[in-house]
Amino acid sequence: MSTLCRIQFVLIFMIIDLKPLFLHPFCILDGYAFFVLLSLHFSRVAKNVRLFGLSILSARFPDNLLHNLRIPMALYKQNVKQAADFLKENLSVIPKTAIMTGTGLGESVASSNVFAEFYYKDIPNFPISTVESHKGKLLFTNISGKPVLAMQGRFHLYEGYSPQEVTFPIRVMQELRIKNIIITNAAGGLKPEFASGDIMVINDHINLTGENPLVGPNIDEWGPRFPDMSRVYDRQLADLCTVVSGIKKISLQNGIYAGLKGPSLETPAEIKYLKKIGADAVGFSTIQEVIASVHAGFRILGLSTITNVHTPDNPVPATLEEIVDVAGKAVPKLASIISHIVGHIHE
Repeated sequence: MSTLCRIQFVLIFMIIDLKPLFLHPFCILDGYAFFVLLSLHFSRVAKNVRLFGLSILSARFPDNLLHNLRIPMALYKQNVKQAADFLKENLSVIPKTAIMTGTGLGESVASSNVFAEFYYKDIPNFPISTVESHKGKLLFTNISGKPVLAMQGRFHLYEGYSPQEVTFPIRVMQELRIKNIIITNAAGGLKPEFASGDIMVINDHINLTGENPLVGPNIDEWGPRFPDMSRVYDRQLADLCTVVSGIKKISLQNGIYAGLKGPSLETPAEIKYLKKIGADAVGFSTIQEVIASVHAGFRILGLSTITNVHTPDNPVPATLEEIVDVAGKAVPKLASIISHIVGHIHE
């Protein structure tokens, strides 16, 4: 970019009363970096592109440049606080437990006890769900006599969101002082003893997304630089699931969840590989949110609804419509488990 062109952009920013761009060390950056700084400045005055600027920056530049500028994480933290403050101002009760629902599972948290609800598009800086069956609504409801924050819809890497955007709701929950989180998803089963509609308690996971929401500068007040992942999923909450499954006569499985980036479904060879490395179910979500939740110090319960069972030697094509249908039919079982768990969580 020529010096004259840069000066013209500086004058534009000064005219519209934004911070003068020459305060940033753009003189050592290439043209791409300059346009990113441009997007970051506009993101301060355009609500819906704040995270867009972060996505461009994290996608274009090496970590050392991000570390030197430190603009993305500072902006990210600011956006999280704005979203959390908006919710605090509009709520009389702040829950200690949150629920994040997966594909076709939003109705598992629907009830007549909702005392506040917000569409994601109305919450400052919140990402927007783009996947069918993800309603894009944040509910504050009472389940088993306790207030709960419930997300009807989540965000995925395959939608083009960065790991930080996928986990933006987790950071908002952290600012709200949430302590417990139940994360649900729709997953493909890898064990022959699984059946469509089964609920699987996640004992552990395998991150095959190639992504991690903690990459980049660490915000120390949110969590440690190197969080321990040896006991991700809370054993007591998992045991409660076993108890309620016996009481309610619900078929409950246990296993390891493998997270992929998607959106293409798995090939038969990939299914064989996943089984060989110890995975019992596979899906395109959950991993990023769980990592951020560990970093935040949450107690975590992971529940997968098995929507289909893979047979790599005799593969059967799967469609989103079928997955949503099976997940929908499993909602009563999932809702029953969630209700019991929430009622017995000690806050």
